[in-house]
Amino acid sequence: VVERVEQPLQASHFRDQGRLTLLVLGPAGGDSTASDATTAGADIRLLSARKLVKHIDGGGKMEIRQALEAAGTDVFLDAATVRGLLPELETKDNHRCTFSGVVALSYAWVTPADPDPQRAQLKALRPVLVWWMCERARRKTGGQGGNEPDATIQTADFGVFIDFMSMFQPDDTTGAKPAYTKPAEQASFGRALRNIGLLYGHAGTVVFKMTKTPLPDSGDPDRVYHRRGWCHLERRLGDLEAPASNSLDVSAW
Repeated sequence: VVERVEQPLQASHFRDQGRLTLLVLGPAGGDSTASDATTAGADIRLLSARKLVKHIDGGGKMEIRQALEAAGTDVFLDAATVRGLLPELETKDNHRCTFSGVVALSYAWVTPADPDPQRAQLKALRPVLVWWMCERARRKTGGQGGNEPDATIQTADFGVFIDFMSMFQPDDTTGAKPAYTKPAEQASFGRALRNIGLLYGHAGTVVFKMTKTPLPDSGDPDRVYHRRGWCHLERRLGDLEAPASNSLDVSAW
């Protein structure tokens, strides 16, 4: 798996699910058929939209992946759900599926250590997640899912990629520069970073752009969406393989 994700990205990787599967399932999650299999071994862990809404409602904030895993915070999709979502990404004639099962968030980090210290960006994202689930449920159940809410919710859930929460981040902040305490996590981050374009540029994913950055009064004026290089890259990647309608500015929702 490591060797395959280390290889240079090819145009075909942005149209099929093979390379992306390795990144978001990892070796254990991809091979296991157990219903409780996790994606803990994956370089990128997709968040559950349904669980993320609950996390936000409970006062949760953006935390690094290591902290979420250590605390047992239930915000990630299980392997079975991820496997069920990935076939939605297969496309023909470069058209994306309607209301995709995988969404990548493009946003500016308010500070280098904490992208969303006041939870403003998560709060702004919440109604968009709910709307996306409602539309997915309506299309998948033919508008008949209202009598079976549990089934509707399961059908509607989808994967959300938020870099700070989905990828391993430097977890040692005692020195002058943040560092990793575990070399394996640093190596995983490197692989994820080299493949991050798949989340934003794949023909079957959708990009949610939060172009209005909620800076505090004392915030760095350069840490806003349109002045960040990564945000520009993510925005352009979102237009690679599909119409701009699948790269959505959700900041004014």
